[in-house]
Amino acid sequence: MLNRAKFHFDNHYSCLKVGPYKVLQIGDLSCEPGYTVGPHDQEMYEITYVVSGLGTLHINEKAYPMRAGDLFLNRIGEQHNIFSSWEAPVRFYYLGFMLDEPQPEEKYLKIWRVLEQSSDSVMHKVTNIQQPFANLLGEIYCNDKFSDILVESYVHQIVSLCCRSLVPCPAHSYQVNESKSSDEKLIYDVVQYLDTHMEDLEDLTELGRIFGYSYTYISTRFTERMEESLKKYYTRKRFEKAQEYL
Repeated sequence: MLNRAKFHFDNHYSCLKVGPYKVLQIGDLSCEPGYTVGPHDQEMYEITYVVSGLGTLHINEKAYPMRAGDLFLNRIGEQHNIFSSWEAPVRFYYLGFMLDEPQPEEKYLKIWRVLEQSSDSVMHKVTNIQQPFANLLGEIYCNDKFSDILVESYVHQIVSLCCRSLVPCPAHSYQVNESKSSDEKLIYDVVQYLDTHMEDLEDLTELGRIFGYSYTYISTRFTERMEESLKKYYTRKRFEKAQEYL
């Protein structure tokens, strides 16, 4: 049982060139209860994203709990191991890569500095990286005439989003039209926030603190603009997210 998986979509490459990266492995592992990956020394950078379940990830001598939404970065030379829970077996996506160019372009240097210089290895409640991972695995699986282009795009997204999580940047929402009324802009920002931070929000009343208005005001303006209550919209989006995970 300890070395069995429910399913393992594992893909190894000798030379998958993506920009400045050499991608060596991409996969999706759904563990049986008690599954263990086994200790090994990292020969590449590895980004691990927890989709569901519970487990423990070891980096050198330190153990980190694994929960849905957690993102881990293993660096070259570190020792790595994963244990799955017996009660709620863990499922995770992973991407292993190395730098394939001795001197990458300037735009990639900032990524490499973060990978090399950041002391953090774990990010919690990361909500924006699961879909690029799922898209990447989908393109590898279907492998049509456009897949090579899309695979490159999703690899860049995953590595960049990982670095952004390590060095948090201020959140900005896309503005459709700068001339829109303040209420319309507020509701657009609320919608954007709900769509991208669904798992971070524990209570709708937190929106008042986040946007600097009373929750009652936000809720009333939302219903007027969207013709749907804020609570109903939030509940519907949570069900959609749950269906996506299933």
